[in-house]
Amino acid sequence: MKTTLTYEQKKTLSETRHVVDQSSFFDDIVPPDVTEVVQAFASELSPLPPVRVPLRIDDKAVYGWPADGVREKIRADGGSIGFGWRLRAWPEVLLTAEPHAVWVDPDGSLIDITPDVAAGDTSLFVPASNDFDLFDTDRSPPTRYRVLHAPPDWSAAIAERIARMKSGQRAYEDRRAQKAGKTLEEWTRE
Repeated sequence: MKTTLTYEQKKTLSETRHVVDQSSFFDDIVPPDVTEVVQAFASELSPLPPVRVPLRIDDKAVYGWPADGVREKIRADGGSIGFGWRLRAWPEVLLTAEPHAVWVDPDGSLIDITPDVAAGDTSLFVPASNDFDLFDTDRSPPTRYRVLHAPPDWSAAIAERIARMKSGQRAYEDRRAQKAGKTLEEWTRE
């Protein structure tokens, strides 16, 4: 039997979840610029470009269930719902895209009413171009990630290590590498 949470239950749970997430994701920020990397990540999500959306916390908002909060906002103040992705960054480490919903006010302006773990008064939002029904359930698409840090380049250290090997040691390591189907550089890296 499937259990469905009510808006009130989600609202209650969201308060605790927001506090926990703020302490867990304290390094996250709203990307300050739409860099080439941010743009490339956004284009994987939607053909529509990312937009800055004002963040205005509203008592109808439900952290973790943004569509539910937006629907309550629509009931109270009109407007409509816009689905897409909210982007956050852990600088130089990770980009995160969460399935998200924003309120489209009666004038057509996008406004993010859902609290964020990142400080600030704007969100970076990538509007979905289609498949709105994917977002309009409790089973929305999974959060997407883009790793930003590059692994260190060990090639100079490996070359130096190989250069310091005595001829017997180098021949021995070469044979071991060949048995493993690797180059001496690959073998030394491991």
